[in-house]
Amino acid sequence: MKPDKIGTHGAGLMTRKRKRLRGTVAKVIESPHPNQPDKAEIDIRLIEERWRLAAQAGKMYAYDWDVATDAVVRSGEVASVVGREVSVLTREQVFARVHPDDRALFAASATERTPDNPDTQISYRVLDPDGSVKWLGKTARAYFDGNGSMVRMIGMVTDITQRKLGEEKLREYERAVECVDEFISVFDREYRCIMTNRAYLSRRKLTREQVVGHFARELVDEEVYETVIQPKLDECFQGKVVKYELRYTYPEIGERDLLAEYYPIEGWKGVDRIVCVLHDITDHKRAERALADMTRKLIEAQEQERARIGRELHDDINQRLALLSNELQQLQNNPSEIEDRVRKLQKRTAEIANDVQALSHELHPSKLEYLGVVAGMTSWCKEFSEGQEIEVNFKAEIGSAISFEIGITLFRLLQEALHNAAKHSGVKRVDVELAEQPKEIHLTIRDEGKGFDVEEARRGKGLGLASMEERVRLVNGTIAIESSPRRGTKIRVHIPLALGPVEQRQAA
Repeated sequence: MKPDKIGTHGAGLMTRKRKRLRGTVAKVIESPHPNQPDKAEIDIRLIEERWRLAAQAGKMYAYDWDVATDAVVRSGEVASVVGREVSVLTREQVFARVHPDDRALFAASATERTPDNPDTQISYRVLDPDGSVKWLGKTARAYFDGNGSMVRMIGMVTDITQRKLGEEKLREYERAVECVDEFISVFDREYRCIMTNRAYLSRRKLTREQVVGHFARELVDEEVYETVIQPKLDECFQGKVVKYELRYTYPEIGERDLLAEYYPIEGWKGVDRIVCVLHDITDHKRAERALADMTRKLIEAQEQERARIGRELHDDINQRLALLSNELQQLQNNPSEIEDRVRKLQKRTAEIANDVQALSHELHPSKLEYLGVVAGMTSWCKEFSEGQEIEVNFKAEIGSAISFEIGITLFRLLQEALHNAAKHSGVKRVDVELAEQPKEIHLTIRDEGKGFDVEEARRGKGLGLASMEERVRLVNGTIAIESSPRRGTKIRVHIPLALGPVEQRQAA
């Protein structure tokens, strides 16, 4: 049968169906006014008008496929969906407009129907004459005769292009957020997760099915959700960008510091989704706390050092100077003892001068500037050895010139290590070796003393180890401290000979 005859046949078929329906209703309900439409006909017209308006608004149309004639009769709203006024086509003509990649799916939606499986629901693409692509969603049911042969299929077709474009845009977002380390999720107005990225799933050790489609209260601690998270989500749904910090304990990974950022997404009815970005700032917070702790310890160490210098000046140097002054006064009153007493006073004066010089050297090693690193460290080791009555065996094999920035770092490390050994190790000998390796300076300090627990010392209140490690870090070096109770201590420091301009400024 030719297409134009099919069109006439289909139109007549729909007209006859409507007449039979109206005739049946007319027999049931008699109209009291023969010259006016009866109530049933008015109801039918209202239903048809409502259907037409709903179909136009929803961009959908109904169709009825007669298998025997191959005629596909479509409702008048077809133009709002596919842009054509033709209401009746053959299935072959409909099939020709289906996108080549979707034709197998479209054909199977009919050929795979059986009396036990009469329903079908698919999404497919059609090609407009201008080459543009439109997405359609079809929901239909097939009807069969007594022999199980399909005789008819009726259904609804809806324009779902915008929905598909939205889904594709969402997939683009998903592909974009999969590449970042932050935890990203999207929630709808019902607080249901509609998207999340791999980083979030990996951190929580969850599958996508365990997160997507679930409500926010199911994914976090309920108390935290009600007191913190939901109020912030509600604030974001009002169109505000929300940022805040919280500390949250995950059952899988423990307590973490998080920076939460919520961004509203506008829909056609206002904000209908929220992008939630979580930054794990635990390491950053730990670094901040460590820096604050080090700053506190540094201030405490400065105060302790000032107190020590004050005590030495007051209790030692000042007392010795006062005694020297008294003896000079006595010498003035007893001229006969001048020669012997002058020799003793000269010796004491020299001792005081040496002690003041040593104290000054502790505060600022001027010999490093004038004599160089090796000579300055050698001189200080000698002074320290004499003052503390500890043998310091210092050896140096250095051929290259060492910058003052590296030299002051090595000197402070040596000071700290020897003071600790004198105070805590209980030894009378410490070995110090300064050696040059290819592009590096190696400093090794060892003793056979009492030793200590390194980790416990790091957790303590002292600044010694932290100060040493920080100094080495500023010159891009490494430090290893090996010690245990009753097994002595060994400190190994490796520092590169060349520093960049940034490192030089930091070291200074």
